[in-house]
Amino acid sequence: MILAVLGDIHGNTPALKAVLEDIETIGILSIFHTGDCVCGQLGSKNVIDLLKEYNVIGVQGEWDHRLVRYIRKRKTQAKKLSEVELEWLEQAYQECGSGHIEFLGSLPRTYKTTIDGIDIAICHGTINSQRESLEAGDEDHKFNRQRELEPARIIVTGRTHEAFEKRLGDTLFVNPGSVGMNDDGLARYAIISTEQQPWSVEFKSLPY
Repeated sequence: MILAVLGDIHGNTPALKAVLEDIETIGILSIFHTGDCVCGQLGSKNVIDLLKEYNVIGVQGEWDHRLVRYIRKRKTQAKKLSEVELEWLEQAYQECGSGHIEFLGSLPRTYKTTIDGIDIAICHGTINSQRESLEAGDEDHKFNRQRELEPARIIVTGRTHEAFEKRLGDTLFVNPGSVGMNDDGLARYAIISTEQQPWSVEFKSLPY
């Protein structure tokens, strides 16, 4: 099994195009995303359209959730977010039609699937929260808690924008990094392969 994982696109259409075209060139058919598709760059609508076009399956990120609730929770969000963050939400809301908002609202918090007999779980932050994160330097007990909540062999997470892999017991944790919000202007994603032992993770960085 070979699959591509990506996330934290944040409305960056050129970066997402570069990643999806690279994946298509390689010939990988299974593609998953860890959420935060929108807000940050001026391209949220186009990002959603591309995810649909390439049949990228994934989960709802924290910013996706905020955009879905934007109209109903605008006053509450105004108290919690910075002016820049509120501008991200307003721009994304103006770009997106009702169908795009519905798409984000339909995304699950956690997506589970099995490929070639291997259980896979995709989440944004952690299995049980969009607002918590897993980081490479976290103690093992935090990762073990995720294994208890979801005993998958591969757990893919996002949110932090920092790519890493961690092997704990028989579980491989992967954060592919951010597609669209990197200071160096590169788009990042990861390729996971179980074709050989040990399983491998390749982290890719692309100009766009």
